[in-house]
Amino acid sequence: MFGQVNLTFSPRRWIQPDVTVLHALPKTDEEDRWIPAHLCTMAAEFFTLGKFGGYDTVARAVGGRRLSADLPFPIDFDPADLLP
Repeated sequence: MFGQVNLTFSPRRWIQPDVTVLHALPKTDEEDRWIPAHLCTMAAEFFTLGKFGGYDTVARAVGGRRLSADLPFPIDFDPADLLP
């Protein structure tokens, strides 16, 4: 689990999520600076609607169900797999 990282989808498309869970560590210094999205299991943003306005929910983790979303990149996993 990492704090804010540069999570890249292409050379001109990237995000800086508040928390990033990787299923594999970056192998090079370049990957450590610009982490490829294929290494990411989950990216999370924390926000307060009162400060930032409205956000659209693209996925919601619900007990006992897989978490799936297509945006900002495809994910599909069971949140229980993140527990020790």
